[in-house]
Amino acid sequence: MKLVKDFPPNFDKINAAFDLRGRKGIFYCYGDIIYSPHSHIIPPELEMHEQVHSTQQGADIEGWWDQYIENPAFRLAQEIPAHREEWRYLFNHGNRNQRRRALKTTVRRLSNGFYGNIITPREAKRVLQNGF
Repeated sequence: MKLVKDFPPNFDKINAAFDLRGRKGIFYCYGDIIYSPHSHIIPPELEMHEQVHSTQQGADIEGWWDQYIENPAFRLAQEIPAHREEWRYLFNHGNRNQRRRALKTTVRRLSNGFYGNIITPREAKRVLQNGF
């Protein structure tokens, strides 16, 4: 995937839904491009996360984003496999303490308000570990 240091083409629509102006460290997948307005480097675990979204988007990138913005159940269904892949990468590249910390970090990211509080931390931990 290509990393571009800019906002995605549909940022105004995303920002209207999630109020992201001023927030740093956010990556946006738009097809096979990862947009990062504040960085030209993406951690490998987040690149894996965004690769999942790229596959999910398929040929209808705008349609995927419209669903993602408007439908919390769809958003959760898209974020669970992406976060699971992120955690899988961290799990496979760390020692026991790093794996434990990685699970906590990934659970926190999935269950925070950024995604609209679509899942509790307890449920996030359960779904991330399910099938792992």
